[in-house]
Amino acid sequence: MTRRVKVEMIIRGGDVYYELLEPIEVNELVIPRGFVSDGASVPRMFWSIFPPVRDYFNEAVYHDYLLKQGTPWKIAANKFKQALTAAKINPVRTSIMIAFVRLWGFIANKP
Repeated sequence: MTRRVKVEMIIRGGDVYYELLEPIEVNELVIPRGFVSDGASVPRMFWSIFPPVRDYFNEAVYHDYLLKQGTPWKIAANKFKQALTAAKINPVRTSIMIAFVRLWGFIANKP
C-alpha cells in the first residue's frame, strides 16, 4: 500500500532532499511539516533496487527524524525496523535495509 505524502523536492549540488509539506505520523510520532529528509539514504548505484522514495518513504523520514532529535543510532535502527514491519514492507526488503542501516550506523559511529 502506497501512502503518499506531499513533499517539495530540493536539489543542493548533486543531492536530493524532500521537505514535508504536511506532517506525517509514524509509530505514533508526528513528524512536523517542514522537516527535510533525503528519504532512504541509499547510494545512487543501488537506486534501481532501493530507490530513496518508495512505499517505505515515511519510515525513512521517521528514521532521519529520530536521528536529528538525538536518538542513539541503535535505538533509531530498531524503531525503523518496527516501523517497516508495521507498514508491512516486504520482510526481505526490510531485512536488507536494516542490515545496511546497522552497518552504516556502526561505521559512522565507531569510537
